[in-house]
Amino acid sequence: MMNLPGRVLTRPVFPYPAPALPAMRRDALAAVFLALLMAPAGLGAAETTAPQTSTAQPAVSVSPATPATVVANAAPPAVPAPSGAPPAPSPAATPTPEPPPVAVTVSRLHIQAPEPESQVITSSTGFVVPGRKVEIAARLSGRVTEVLAERGDHVEKDAPLVRIDDRDYTANVERARAAVTRAEARLQEMRTGPRSQEIEAGEADLQLAEAMQSAAQRRVARLKPLVEERIENQQSFDSAQTELQAAVARTNASRKRLELLKLGPRPEQLRVAEADLAEARTNLAAADATLSECVVRAPMAGIILERHSEVGELVPKTVYDKAPWPINYVMLMADLGGMEVESDVSQAEYGRIAKDQACTVTLESNPSRPYAGRVVQISPKGNRQNQTVQMRVRILDADENVKTELAARIAFYTVRQPQPGDPPKVFAPAASVVEREGAPAVMVAEGKNARIKRVRTGPETAGRGIQIFEGLIGNETVVVQPPPTLKEGASIAPTPAAP
Repeated sequence: MMNLPGRVLTRPVFPYPAPALPAMRRDALAAVFLALLMAPAGLGAAETTAPQTSTAQPAVSVSPATPATVVANAAPPAVPAPSGAPPAPSPAATPTPEPPPVAVTVSRLHIQAPEPESQVITSSTGFVVPGRKVEIAARLSGRVTEVLAERGDHVEKDAPLVRIDDRDYTANVERARAAVTRAEARLQEMRTGPRSQEIEAGEADLQLAEAMQSAAQRRVARLKPLVEERIENQQSFDSAQTELQAAVARTNASRKRLELLKLGPRPEQLRVAEADLAEARTNLAAADATLSECVVRAPMAGIILERHSEVGELVPKTVYDKAPWPINYVMLMADLGGMEVESDVSQAEYGRIAKDQACTVTLESNPSRPYAGRVVQISPKGNRQNQTVQMRVRILDADENVKTELAARIAFYTVRQPQPGDPPKVFAPAASVVEREGAPAVMVAEGKNARIKRVRTGPETAGRGIQIFEGLIGNETVVVQPPPTLKEGASIAPTPAAP
């Protein structure tokens, strides 16, 4: 049996014979077992009130039937906590508090059914040329008084470019205008007819003629018996008869003139007067047109490529200007709205291209900006030496960056129709695609945690987002504008994005 200070144990310490153990292990086991026996009975309180008879370490005595080992310098047992009090947590066992979830905005992916796709079949290179290039020349001869456009200027249709001295041509216009006035007056006179005063004058002339005829008749009647009686000679009688005949003729003429005066002009005369007026007006229009040619105007909207006129020079002129052919125009302009690319395509690829076929044009000066194009012309003959066929491609959306003689590349393509089994297109918001470790990735919301998924992206489409070729299947929810500190597996508080 074991005797403890302040308490007597009535039960054996070991119900079985003590095994043969090393001394250190036996001492440790005895101390542990002793602590277990003392803890339930409030040994701490008993030890506090028990009298101390000796300053030496307490000794343990073991009955012969139950061998035991005295443990020296054993640590005192722990005092149990009062009943009902929660156990004090161990500092080593206290868990680290988790960080709060990160508030993020999430969005669903945009799924689109397969659409017709463009496939490039061949490409070629060429140079930009204007679709319409106009040599503007002066129709009139004269001296240049003003130049109103310079090289590189953008001008509208009918904009003045060059002025020529117009004094001689202005005089011609005034002369033609006077002729028109004269012809109009003549025609108006004929259409109005004779005035009343003119008719009265005609009637008075007829009366005078009739009076002279009566006088001549009386003289003949008076001389006739005198001649028969040989009082007057025959010569006087003949003169009187002649005067009578003249008077009758004058009377008839005056009567006819009065009748014609009252009838007015003949229809033929009216038509002649009208024709004279039309001719005069035509001459005036021609003079005006000639005068207007003194101002050389732009025949279309475009850009001035070259200028070959100076103030004080006579036009038209012939200038060679570093070219083997003469230049007799004052300016050269092109239509920017019809800029084209002239390219030589190999005969091996010629059969794969057709007129009106769609294509893409990129300039060597700005390869990141593609332009839409269309084949507008295919040469009817090929080049035997180069084994090529010349084609012209119209740039449909040309801007101020498209300039003549720039090098360009053309990509000809065909349209592939979607086939059964083609996967749908997946688009993610542009703000959801970020860079992680040098590669594009998106943060996917899986429940309350964020997961990083590597993706292979495509072009961005307005209203849809960035196309995802690999990495997503379309049913994921992605984080929009994920913060750089958001890591793999981080706790998140997702909020749906506004539609």
